[in-house]
Formats: sequence, structure tokens, C-alpha cells
Amino acid sequence: MKRFFIISALLLTFLVTSLALFVYFFNVNDYSEWIAKQIEKSTGYQVSFVLIENNGWQDPRFSVSGLSVISDKKELLHIDQINIDIGQWDIWNRQLEIELVDVAGIHIRVEQGILKGVTAGQKSVGKTKRQMQSLPWDRLRINKLRVSDLNMDLSNAGQSLKLQQANLSSDNLPIIEHKKFVSALFKGNLLFDFKKLDLQLSALKAVRLEDLSLYCNFDLQSLQAKLALSIKQLGFTSPNQAEIIVENSLLDLQLHKNRLSLKRLFIKAFSGELDLQADALLSIHLIPAPTFSVNSLTVLSLLVKDMSLNIPAFMQASENEEFSRTNEKQKLPLETLFLKQVNLQNLNISSEEKLLPLTVKGLNSRVSEFYLLQNNQLFSLSAENNQSGLFALQFTYLQWSETIVEQFSVAGSFSEDAARLLLLKQLITDN
Repeated sequence: MKRFFIISALLLTFLVTSLALFVYFFNVNDYSEWIAKQIEKSTGYQVSFVLIENNGWQDPRFSVSGLSVISDKKELLHIDQINIDIGQWDIWNRQLEIELVDVAGIHIRVEQGILKGVTAGQKSVGKTKRQMQSLPWDRLRINKLRVSDLNMDLSNAGQSLKLQQANLSSDNLPIIEHKKFVSALFKGNLLFDFKKLDLQLSALKAVRLEDLSLYCNFDLQSLQAKLALSIKQLGFTSPNQAEIIVENSLLDLQLHKNRLSLKRLFIKAFSGELDLQADALLSIHLIPAPTFSVNSLTVLSLLVKDMSLNIPAFMQASENEEFSRTNEKQKLPLETLFLKQVNLQNLNISSEEKLLPLTVKGLNSRVSEFYLLQNNQLFSLSAENNQSGLFALQFTYLQWSETIVEQFSVAGSFSEDAARLLLLKQLITDN
């Protein structure tokens, strides 16, 4: 009996040692061809990689170098390097926490008709959703996601998207909770930037962006959020319209409870500049789905200077008739619009819209402490005004339809000097 236990102990020691040595010296690259064949069999795409490193026994890290996905001898996807750092792995409770996912050097090139199994995929959407309602893993979380040097070239039916040198990072991403994919994020952060984006919407419509940087941080449960956006150049081309170019754009937004603060919006466009700060009070509902509406808007400061604006024709004939029949007293979706400080300097405006037959040259105007909207109603200019706001208006040339006014200047308060503005209104409408 003693001899039996000794032999059994020796056999058990040998088996454990053999298993440990197998895991320690296991090289997944020896099975790379088998893995590639299994992926091709299930997806229809050829997959290859230069090197897979996995030292799970010594260090919970996993990396893949030179990953390629090929279809019909065309490379659809190439990734230079993927690094995955496992944080916690509880196999019994089916919980996995990944400390870091770092993906570098991504090149995606997809043309029309090159993807396989689209029709079959569309037919099996319902089946797939039913199958994915309950997943084998109870919890999956990525603490740090880093994507660098992302490049995309997609085209389909006259539309295309080209993205160059994009980078993305985000922290604390829940992927699976309670055996289901997380459908919405209520807390998180995102940093995204790229060198250039060309988007061809149709043969005559295109969008181009250069040097974009975006940062956002949000916690919807406590209704806190921040967003910062900068774009060096944005170009938009549309039918029958010259290319619109916007430069050096800045956007800074902050949300605190039901107050949305526009800390700054700055753009250079139409040969001039726009600088805006504003506050809005929102009505926010998160259940059953996130929705919001604007109750009131306060323009704290608006400066527009040296702009030449052209208003294109934007209404069809049927829309023109409907618009002309619209009651001026109808309720608007915004309850209050308050202009604390508005300053327009050296503006030139021309319109191609029939309902707005307007041309203005050398426009300068200032408005302060003025309610443009109250109780969902647009302010109506009359001699009996109870607003104490101030105004100043000056232009060198104005044409409305057949009426022309030159070298006009007026200033005062809405409560005492509204008659001066009414004189201009009368000059225009009477002709």
C-alpha cells in the first residue's frame, strides 16, 4: 500500500510538472495556420499575422503583430500591433477585466461589393439578437482603450470616406454586464483626434475636415458633462453653392444639472469672425429614453464682424405658400430668448430667397438687455414697448424688394425710442 501511494504521488507530480512545462513553453504561433483556417472557415476571410506573443504563465499579457484580413486577394484590414493586458480573470464567475487594450497602426480599405455575407447577415439579424440575449460571460470591462494611427478608406456607390492619422482613447468601458452587452453608456470619457477627413456624400456634396480634436467627459446620472472641440479647417461643398470654408473653430460646452453653458463658440468664416457665449436651461428626461428640450436661451455675448453672408434659396414653392400663411403669433418651441449683449460690425448680407428679398451693406448694430422671445412669442415692434433694452442700428445701404434706404442711423432704448425703428419698418413695408 505504501508503495502504491509513492507511485501515485510520483505520477501526480509528473503530470503536474508536464502540464506546467506545456503551459510554460506553449507557443501559439505553432498553431497559427490552424487558427487562420478556422477563422476563414467561419467568416470567409483569410487571416494572417506575423507574431503572437503570450506569456500567460509569467505575465498576463497578449500581443499580436502584423494582423491582416484578406478577401479576394485584397487586404481589407491591417493592424501593426495589438497589445492586451489582462487585469483580473475570474473564470469560475465568468468575469474578465482588461486593464489595457492598445491598438496601433490600423489601415482599413473597403470597396463596394468586397464584403461577404451581407445579405445572409441581414437575414439573420433577428436570430443573432435572440442568440446574443444571454452571453457566456457575466462581466467584461476595459479599463483603458488606446487606438493610434487609424486610417480608413471606404467607398460605396459614389460615396466615400477617407480618414487619416486618427487617435482615440477612453477609460472604464463596460462591454458586458449581467451576460448582456451594455446598450448605453451613462458615464465615460473620450479623446479623439485626426489629421484629415474627406467625406464624399454624393457627386456634388462633400465635407472636408483638418486637424480635429475632441474631448468629452460625461456622467448622465448626475447630469454633468464637458465637451471641447477644435477644428483647424472645415470645408463644405454643395450643389449650386461655392465651397464654404470655416477656420480655427473652437467649441467649449459644459452641462450642470439642467443648465447648459456655451463657454465659447468661435469660428472664422465668410471673411469674418463669430464669437459667442450663451446659457440655456433644459428640460431633461432620461427614462424611457434620453430626451431634452430647450426652455430658455440667454445670449451672454455675441460678436459678429467683417462677414459677407449670402442666403441661398431654401424654400420650395409649396413651402413659400405655407410660410406666407403662417400666423405670426403662433407659439414657438423656445419659451424665452434673451439677448444680453449682441454686437454686429461691418456686415454685408445678400439673399436669393424670394421670401427674403434683402440686401444690406455696411451693417453695424448693437442690442443689449432685450427679450427677443417671451412666453413662446416673437417680439413684435410697436410704439408701446415695455422693454428697457438699448439698441443702435446703422447701415450704408439697404434694399428690401424694390425699396432702397441709404445712410441710415438710429439709436436709443426700446421703451422710449422704438418709434425710430418703426419709421424704418414703415419705409420698407409701405413701398
